[in-house]
Amino acid sequence: QQTTFAPIFKTEIDSNDIEHYQKLAKECDPDAQRIMGNLYLRGHPGIKQDQTKAFNFYQKAAAQNDGKALHNIAICHAYGLGVPVDLGLAYENFEKAAGFDIPEAIYSLALCFEFGLIVEKNPEKAFERHQLAAERGCKEAQCKMGECYEEGILVEKNYKKAIEFYQLSAAQGFVDAEHKLGCCYEHGIGVETDMKKAVELYERAANKGDPESQFDLAVCYECGDGVAKNKRKAVDLYKLAAAGGDINAFYNLAVCYHHGDLDGEIDLPKAIEFYKKAADEGHIQAQFNLGNCYRKGEGVKENQEKAFDFYRLAADQGDPCAQTNLAFCYYNGHGVEKDEKKAFALFKTAAEKDHMGKFAALHSLASFYAEGEHVQKDTAKAEKIWRENALGGYEPSKAELKARNISL
Repeated sequence: QQTTFAPIFKTEIDSNDIEHYQKLAKECDPDAQRIMGNLYLRGHPGIKQDQTKAFNFYQKAAAQNDGKALHNIAICHAYGLGVPVDLGLAYENFEKAAGFDIPEAIYSLALCFEFGLIVEKNPEKAFERHQLAAERGCKEAQCKMGECYEEGILVEKNYKKAIEFYQLSAAQGFVDAEHKLGCCYEHGIGVETDMKKAVELYERAANKGDPESQFDLAVCYECGDGVAKNKRKAVDLYKLAAAGGDINAFYNLAVCYHHGDLDGEIDLPKAIEFYKKAADEGHIQAQFNLGNCYRKGEGVKENQEKAFDFYRLAADQGDPCAQTNLAFCYYNGHGVEKDEKKAFALFKTAAEKDHMGKFAALHSLASFYAEGEHVQKDTAKAEKIWRENALGGYEPSKAELKARNISL
């Protein structure tokens, strides 16, 4: 999980007021000095970005015991803004700012204890500081407390309290809280299921550029949940989410281009491109689908070795369909040296789970029992499996029984 400290304190000002703040800063007003630091940090019409000057202004304000400026100094040290990255100095200044009861600094200290940054990892101390910062009104900490109560982290699960904290954070416009609250309304966690409310929250966060919310909103438009079905809108949102790096959006876009599911546009090269992006991030179904594409030569040149590699990636993550196809690769020597013993083990593993390829895994497993290959011969067990498959409508098992003159 990525560690993101509370952001720099900033104040939106009118360009016409800059001279006023410059004058106050020269008169050693700490608020004005901090504001001038913010202007130099990001740049502003009439002020060229200069992070070193920004840091110097923060120092001047901090020298007058401005807690917010101390927090900003800590952020500069944490991310190398105007000064080299130095987490030790960041932690030191977070502590100083927390001494002035700055909620965002308390939250940042909590993150240090949560992830073991500079200090030894200590979940209990992290929780205490998250709780304190949340009580003081820090929106990031409020969202974190919502997570703790939703997931039961160092506290008994309490969905009602989770909702309360998410609502407090979302009311301050915190994107993560808006998304999590949307998920709660979608799945009925701590509240009655309300897809319209979920869509409203996803939309708020999506409009702020949150990829997860853009993805979830796209699914709502694709399925017509809480909003009128709109396939074009769904595709556009998937594209936005994918541009933001959302792994599920990569996969859904790939499926759209592969089958033309949403707008009828089939584009196999684009499908492969997005499958690969999702697969590189560990998306199991994308890895499996890429294996199928390389095995069939669909959108890419047929390559049994690559098909094997992608099946193995998905199989290693426990996907039973991939385990079944990987077993066939070993059994037939496709993309890998023939190894019936490995094939048997994979068929056996895959046959224990419910999935689309279960009948195929069971059918092949029965053949091993029938022939006594890599397992003690057991024709009764083989026949039993084929019968159950046949009764389930699996044609190869019906054909096997017929070829062996075995009745249902």
